[in-house]
Amino acid sequence: MDEICSEERALIEDHLRERGVTRVGPGVTAAGFDYVWDGQRLISADPRNRGWGSAGGRPGSVRQPARGQYRSEEDILKDKEIAQAIRDGLSGKQIAHQLDTSAARVRRIARRHGLKQERGESGMKGAELPLDEAVTARILPFVDGQRSVTQIARLSGCTIRTVRLRQKRLGLDIPDKRSARA
Repeated sequence: MDEICSEERALIEDHLRERGVTRVGPGVTAAGFDYVWDGQRLISADPRNRGWGSAGGRPGSVRQPARGQYRSEEDILKDKEIAQAIRDGLSGKQIAHQLDTSAARVRRIARRHGLKQERGESGMKGAELPLDEAVTARILPFVDGQRSVTQIARLSGCTIRTVRLRQKRLGLDIPDKRSARA
């Protein structure tokens, strides 16, 4: 433990002579608000601080008083832009992509403003994804009418699903392994 030198001791004595000894009285707290006994428990005299006593009736637990969430000007403007895009009839995915925000935020703003969102196309309806020519070129040398989908997938380094997709779209002659067993 550090020792107090004579200079520090002199400063402490001067302070005590000028201001005296400060004592905290019984029942006084360092908190900035007063407590009142209501017959069962201590509650804050200031209604704004009532949340500091017990949270949800559990003694000893403390909760922060409720307060509003800070929103920046940028957030407010972005919300207005999203709401306008919903009114213009764009889908949630389109808005999220164009305005670089989440789809959940778009839904939340639509709900808050009471707006009905348009449902967008899934992207897979009516259109088939193009086949990757490089993958098809790896699969074709192994299609000989003898090998199964599993064998071709293993030899070409592709998934079974990829080989089946090529079989379906290109009409490849690949025997069904199940029918060979029967």
